[in-house]
Amino acid sequence: LEMDSLSLNEESIAILIIHTILQYGPVTENSNGCDSSWCTESHQQLLNDHFVDELIVKLNFHLDECSSNWHNELVLLVITMITMRILTLCNSTREDELTNLALKCRRIGEKWIDLISTNIQMISSSEFDKIENLRLNIVMIGITCLLTFSTHLDRIHCILSSNQHMISLLKAVTTVNDNIILNKKQLTHTNIFLKDIKKFSERILVQIQPTIAEFL
Repeated sequence: LEMDSLSLNEESIAILIIHTILQYGPVTENSNGCDSSWCTESHQQLLNDHFVDELIVKLNFHLDECSSNWHNELVLLVITMITMRILTLCNSTREDELTNLALKCRRIGEKWIDLISTNIQMISSSEFDKIENLRLNIVMIGITCLLTFSTHLDRIHCILSSNQHMISLLKAVTTVNDNIILNKKQLTHTNIFLKDIKKFSERILVQIQPTIAEFL
């Protein structure tokens, strides 16, 4: 995040960052009797409030920088996944700040989906390739919105606790599925990265089923 030369909107960079933040890593030995032995060595810094504060500032900066252009879909995806990873692991003292950042990611994604959907309606139906590419953009952004629900059950209330949150979840699921169906290329003909992220989002939906059931 410190390196301006590192483009978060490149797929190879996005894959590298996502792989890094999702890695498990060795569990820290509880040799000093600390209560953070559950946290892996690779994520120990996320228990440092000052470090998390600095990350939040950087993430907010990148989010504001990309928010006006929906072509920055990979930037939004990366920021969202980093945000949710921090929210999942950080101390409760930083829970509210990370929740606000996650909801900000979700709002930007929803805004972009509306903009692209409006754009599609203005394009001639004969421009198949352009429309299909835009639908793939919507699928990626919709998946990103789903990723804003990717945390453990102890903190799912932060980002799924109201009717509006549930509406956002249902809209994201519907948006992704509808645009996959409407896209003649289907995901079988798209890149592996998009298919893998789609599978990851499906796993999230399974994990939050108990919370969803409370709304039904």
